[in-house]
Amino acid sequence: MADSNRLEAARQRLLQAFQSTKSSPPDVHAVTFQPLGWDSNADRMVTERWTIRGQQWLFLAVCDGHGGSCTSQYTIETLPHRLRSALKRVVCKRFGGRIDRSNLDVAGVYVASMFEVEIVEFDRTLKRAVRELCPNPRELSKEQAEQLLLDHEEIFLRAFQGTTLVLALINVDLHFMWAAGVGDSSVALSTTNTAGSRSVELLCKHHTFTDPQEYYRTIMAHHSSEQNVVDHDNRLLGLLRMSRAIGDLPFKMERAYTRHLFQYFPDYNPQSLARLAEKVML
Repeated sequence: MADSNRLEAARQRLLQAFQSTKSSPPDVHAVTFQPLGWDSNADRMVTERWTIRGQQWLFLAVCDGHGGSCTSQYTIETLPHRLRSALKRVVCKRFGGRIDRSNLDVAGVYVASMFEVEIVEFDRTLKRAVRELCPNPRELSKEQAEQLLLDHEEIFLRAFQGTTLVLALINVDLHFMWAAGVGDSSVALSTTNTAGSRSVELLCKHHTFTDPQEYYRTIMAHHSSEQNVVDHDNRLLGLLRMSRAIGDLPFKMERAYTRHLFQYFPDYNPQSLARLAEKVML
C-alpha cells in the first residue's frame, strides 16, 4: 500500500512538472519538463496542422514563460490563429493561393516580414489592453489599483509577466520552412548526411546582451543620461537577461504603471517592483 501511494504521488508530481502536446497527422509529439521542483512549469507549446488552399503546413511553437505562465499561455492560445490568418492572406492575395518552389524566393521575404509584423503587433496588443483599462495610473489609489487588478487579473498578468517565443512553419508537401524567435530560446535544424553524420544548425539568433548588435541596439535606444541600462552581468536593469521578449511591460511602459498599479499584485514583492520602477527612466 505504501509503495502504491508513493507511486501515485510521483505520478502527480510528474504531471505538475511537464507540458505535452501532439499534432494531427503527421504526428509530432512535444514535451517540456520543469526540473526545479519548487517552481511550476511556465513553458507552453503548440503543434498544429494547417490546410491552406490544399497545401499542408505544420506549425510548431514553444514559449518559455518567466514570472508565471499567463503570458506564455495567452501567446500559445492566441498568436497561432493570428499567424495562420496572416499566412492565408499572404498565400491567397500575393501568390494566387500557393507557395511553391517557383515563387519561394519572393514568398520567403513576405512570410518573414509577416512573422515580424504579427509578433510585434501581438505584443503591442498587450500594452494597449493595459492602457485601455488604466489610462492614468497616477490617479489610482491603492484600493482602486488592487480592485482593478482583481477585476482584470488575466489581462494585467499577461502584460506584466513575459515569455520567449520560438516557432517553425513547415510546408509538409514541398519540404521548406521558416523559423522565428524572440528572446533566448532556440530553434535548430538537425540533419543527417549520406555518411550518417549528424549536424545541427541554429536557425534564429538569441536576443541577449552578449550579442554586440543587441547590446548596442538597446543602449542606443536610450538617452545618454540613463545609466546602467545593461549591467555588468548582461542583465537589463539588473534583472532580465534577454534583450527582447513578449510581455514584460514593466520594462516597456512608464514607471507609473509599476509604481501605481503593478506593485499591488498580491503574489509579487512590492519592494522589488518599487526598485524596478526607480530604474525605468520614463
